[in-house]
Amino acid sequence: MERKALTGIRVIDMTQFEAGPVSTLTLAQMGAEVIKIERPKYGEQARMGARSSHGTQGAGADSIHFALLNPNKKSITLNVKTEKGRKILEELIKTGDVIVENFAAGTMERLGFTWEKIHSINPRIIYGTIKGYDDRSPFAKYPCFDGVAQAMGVVCSITGEHDGPPMMTGPNLADNLSGIYMATSILAALYQREFTGEGQMVRVNMQEVVIQTCRGAFVCQFDDDQENVRWGNIKFPNRAPHNMYPCKKRSEDSINDYAMIYVSPVPGSKQWPTFCNMIGKPEWAEDPIMSDPFERAMRREELDAVISAWTVQHDKEELMTLLSEAGVPCGMVTSTKDIATEPFYRDTKAVVEVEHPVLGKHLTLGSAWHLSASPCEVTPSPTLGQHTDEIYKGLLGMSDEELSQLKEEGVI
Repeated sequence: MERKALTGIRVIDMTQFEAGPVSTLTLAQMGAEVIKIERPKYGEQARMGARSSHGTQGAGADSIHFALLNPNKKSITLNVKTEKGRKILEELIKTGDVIVENFAAGTMERLGFTWEKIHSINPRIIYGTIKGYDDRSPFAKYPCFDGVAQAMGVVCSITGEHDGPPMMTGPNLADNLSGIYMATSILAALYQREFTGEGQMVRVNMQEVVIQTCRGAFVCQFDDDQENVRWGNIKFPNRAPHNMYPCKKRSEDSINDYAMIYVSPVPGSKQWPTFCNMIGKPEWAEDPIMSDPFERAMRREELDAVISAWTVQHDKEELMTLLSEAGVPCGMVTSTKDIATEPFYRDTKAVVEVEHPVLGKHLTLGSAWHLSASPCEVTPSPTLGQHTDEIYKGLLGMSDEELSQLKEEGVI
């Protein structure tokens, strides 16, 4: 087998839903052996909560939702609420380099697996835990999901129209970024272990992760003690052009025919005069008011009306090409359908096709990591308990008789 960046690293994956699975997926994409522990019969909760038109329903379901979060992993079943199950988990911890969980606060402790206990079982292991809030927070024991973390992490307060209510972002920002933060923290801990020989505990909480994405919003707060507000697509109220502009409609029911245009406000930038010439307003480049970035931002409505009248004459692909090749930043709005159907994304492996034993051939997302000496090869998500015999017999040395007994007792 070709050696990957994390070949030889074993991850005990006790994660669920999205934040945790993203962290272990990232490590799996880099070559780690990720052993996902799931409940007997039912599996991880995300299997049960997602509909799939060509998947299965009920206990141990396979769905596109689960498949998107769990490629490149192995699945075993284990009931850690039983005494025997906890003993087996101890044996797995002994073999691991990393263990990751994102259960509700206090769950691991109630199972008897405090950091101190885990560290005593395997002093070299890295223990990663994702929670909603910091352990010292007054909200530490409160349940938290993506939208809750976005609300608590400033994002909603700065997202939405100026005169409208706070809004969540479209993507599951808190879940996915918490997973990435956890994965990168684990990599740092693994590197430090090379020098100390000791593992450590890695904590990530979703609220702080989302707060970190709002650095720009804190400029006014920390500089002038001014609370940031919502500005919709304008985002930077003292810069223009900086907005989403309409393009020629593909069809009557098309809703994503827009492009984002951002012209640098830096004095002396060639982007503004270039842009003025392209939209048929060369005089703006010499106008003392319009050529001043902050002055023209005060005339945003007039500016955007002229720009929109020009952009709507072009389809979004054409507009992006025209402006980008002239050196003016522009990005067309792409939808999930655009990404799924554009051949370019298959070529770059942003979208890949895999063959699953239950789901059959289906599309999934590739890796955003591109390591020249360790390319990611996406394999399908595991069926429930697909690797139970392999791990228990091959890794822990159990016999067929022992496995049969554990299955009868509901331990695996």
